[in-house]
Amino acid sequence: MAKVLNPEKIFVLFALFFGFLMVFLIPPFQSPDETAHLCRAYGISRGQFFPQKVNGSVGSFLPENLLKFLKASTNSESMDLFFAKPVKYSPEKIKLISKINIDSNKTIFTDYANMARLSPISYLPQSTGILVASLFSKSIFWILIAGKIVTLLFYTLLGYYSIKSIPFLKWACVFLLLCPMSLSLGASISADAVLISVSVLYISKIFQYSFDTQQKINNKQLALLSLLAVSLALTKQSFLMTLFILFIPKEKFETPYLKTLCFTILLPFAAAVLWSLFALTILRPLNGSDFSSHMLYILEHPVKFTALTLQYIPGLWNFALIEKMIGVLGWLNIYFCAIFYHLYFVMILANTLYSIVGEYPKTTFYQKAVLGVLTALNYLSICVLIFCTWTQKNQFEYIEIQGRYLLPFVLPFLAFCIMVLKPLKENQKITIFNIIFLFSALLYVIFELFKVFY
Repeated sequence: MAKVLNPEKIFVLFALFFGFLMVFLIPPFQSPDETAHLCRAYGISRGQFFPQKVNGSVGSFLPENLLKFLKASTNSESMDLFFAKPVKYSPEKIKLISKINIDSNKTIFTDYANMARLSPISYLPQSTGILVASLFSKSIFWILIAGKIVTLLFYTLLGYYSIKSIPFLKWACVFLLLCPMSLSLGASISADAVLISVSVLYISKIFQYSFDTQQKINNKQLALLSLLAVSLALTKQSFLMTLFILFIPKEKFETPYLKTLCFTILLPFAAAVLWSLFALTILRPLNGSDFSSHMLYILEHPVKFTALTLQYIPGLWNFALIEKMIGVLGWLNIYFCAIFYHLYFVMILANTLYSIVGEYPKTTFYQKAVLGVLTALNYLSICVLIFCTWTQKNQFEYIEIQGRYLLPFVLPFLAFCIMVLKPLKENQKITIFNIIFLFSALLYVIFELFKVFY
């Protein structure tokens, strides 16, 4: 019975079932930035790994019908659909847009600057699905669906190994990966699907290798950590995530510690720098932002900026960021009822408290400090990045933080909490309640999405 109710198996079952429902239920381009994500993923599937800069615009030459499909699907002439009213769909509308085919002979330069700066690593599963589907169908609708399906399979696979690997917080990890925001991104072609799944697997492997008392980290395991670290560094400028490698005691490595750090920190750093240098050649201000003036403001007013970032921490307590992390879907305009967010949050806390399987992992003050400091630094880096790239010119009073940006840091934050406050052991009753709650919660989400879109 216990094996059947393994959290990783429950995750796979729920992720595939509800994820596939989201793939087909959520209409095209009804997830954040999915218009630009499709353009970038399609370009990569055609070997356009490096975007071009043409007359001040950044993007690539894509089939004209791709934009026709976008306009027909969204009833909009613009790719920027933030806070646009969700589009109602019907069988007739889906039948209509599914007939729009790709014509590779008719191309037009398409601007998608906000996603052009992301490396091809962020779109590996999406572009693979698009490429394979293009061999069998010309329908843009079914090509998009194929990209979503492969991304979901990738997300589920990495999620499975994350939950299986982590020695504690297994059910908390399940709740994190199955929350509506995470799962809906995993069932889309968003780069966030890769970022979330890779970051959770990376943190899970770090904890696994740290607390495995049976053996040291061999070259094969080091290679896996290095691969994940490089992938993180090339995914949405997440280089600081790689520093969590410092949590593992140096005596755990078979290789010399300096060599270890070269593969797990210096190599990812070099990869991030090289891609950033390229991105700078095509960089242009986004949404009226001014990178240099905002960065200068941070350097000249470090205390004021730090105080500005701290203003969002109490938002956790007034529930603003919690709601956004758990799931404000669509183009950040589809909310669920308040009690749903509160119950889901309580379940994450409960499964953080009841999180230990077997012996409680003993940690040093150094390890606790690494988790706490790096989690704070990663939060600060997100604030800096958003402040400099998305905040309007001459606006220094706010930072527009979206909950999904913080999802990769939830797991190390929860781990820090249980290392400061000794948790309790899992029990069978909590496991059964988790399954019932998750099924009910995700069924409710599907029902609400159906009401919104159909």
